[in-house]
Amino acid sequence: LLSQAEETFASIMGTFKEPLNQFINPILDAATSGNDFLLTDVRKKKLSIYIGIQPNKLAESRLLINLLFSQLINLNTKELPQNNPALKHQCLLLMDEFTSIGRVDIIASAVSYMAGYNIRLLPIIQSMAQLDATYGKDVSRTIITNHALQIVYAPREQQDANDYSDMLGYTTVRKKNKSHTSGKQNSVSYSETEQRRALMLPQELKAMGFDKEVFLYEGIPSPVLCEKIKYYEDAYFTKRLLPKVSVQTLKI
Repeated sequence: LLSQAEETFASIMGTFKEPLNQFINPILDAATSGNDFLLTDVRKKKLSIYIGIQPNKLAESRLLINLLFSQLINLNTKELPQNNPALKHQCLLLMDEFTSIGRVDIIASAVSYMAGYNIRLLPIIQSMAQLDATYGKDVSRTIITNHALQIVYAPREQQDANDYSDMLGYTTVRKKNKSHTSGKQNSVSYSETEQRRALMLPQELKAMGFDKEVFLYEGIPSPVLCEKIKYYEDAYFTKRLLPKVSVQTLKI
């Protein structure tokens, strides 16, 4: 490396230092200078880790978030729960606005086996187009396929509505036909024909509104159209609400 020309050496060092530049920020430096939890404990004890990032800080935080999830998944896919009685809890990665942090490579590669280690992924996305744009169509389909449960809300985009309609599948409906014959002996005849119809047409999905949802679950052969549960109106969930998490002031 030292034998390189001065300009080449400077370019190499610039590339090397670029990912570390975010730690020049004293707030980030202070926030990552220590911790009071271990990532290896997420399956050993009841533990909640909250990560909140302001929208205007997402771009500069992606590398750090990627590193966090890489460590969490790597550390917790070394030992199967059946081989260690201490690993008695499941770890849920609840990731709102999943695609906003960019592509997390470890999730793309580990989604097919992390469930065996009691690591559950619950990503929330606005549309399939977002997932495709971040992970590519092949990987995004793999991510979707490896989820036992999918919940679909009323889509805004027409393409999403078309895709969801195809995903829900089709059914056969019977249509009655009535025909008349004229002449000396007027008569009426009836017949039935079977027609293929989408379980829900794209326009029906878009018209579901805020109060309904469709879910698909591996153990249920058909999609289910149901009323959406609102946690802030349901006593089962409201009684589980905890006080707001207090965050200590950073000392810089």
